[in-house]
Amino acid sequence: MQHPFAAIEDIALSTRVRNALLGLQVRDIKQLATLTERDLLRSPNLGRKSLDEIHDLLDRHGLVLGMAFPPEPAPPVDAPAPQRTPFDLRACLNRRLVELEKLAEQGCASAANLVGAASLGFYGCATNPRKARLFLICAARGGSGLGAYNLGLLHLQGFGVPASARVAERCFRRARRLGCASAETALAWLSPARPFSSSTINSNQGGRQ
Repeated sequence: MQHPFAAIEDIALSTRVRNALLGLQVRDIKQLATLTERDLLRSPNLGRKSLDEIHDLLDRHGLVLGMAFPPEPAPPVDAPAPQRTPFDLRACLNRRLVELEKLAEQGCASAANLVGAASLGFYGCATNPRKARLFLICAARGGSGLGAYNLGLLHLQGFGVPASARVAERCFRRARRLGCASAETALAWLSPARPFSSSTINSNQGGRQ
């Protein structure tokens, strides 16, 4: 028998009912039992047939709709605070990058740019020049101005490729055509009439988006 306060995601419910309950922000059976039929029928995805399924579920756990539970006792004042697992930023980024890579492979230029920028070392991720170049090329070809801009930075700084101001300029020009405002600054600094400083270009917001 399942725990009487099992999470909604862990209960054998029809997909329609589960999604409707999650849409109502119902997290577990206890919270479900505190609601009334009127509360549940506020969801456009719950009808009488769904209510029958909910009644059957609660009945199996000895519960009914509209129940009131006593408040949980407060912990003693001198009780030690529960230890929290430290947040692992790198692990979180890695999980998100896996999702972004899948979107990039499906043709999402913005996702390809983010993966490429992360592979350039932005966001605290490990650098991978080859991966950065491949994803930024996909981003630029897909119409991402920031992708073309970041690709220009890669060639300008020689990150895993021979440094080439000429190739970088072509990338920046493409980025400008695609609407990237930072590309204009990069092209101005590449102009022979002005002193060149790659650090100034790299400090622009476009290289970190």
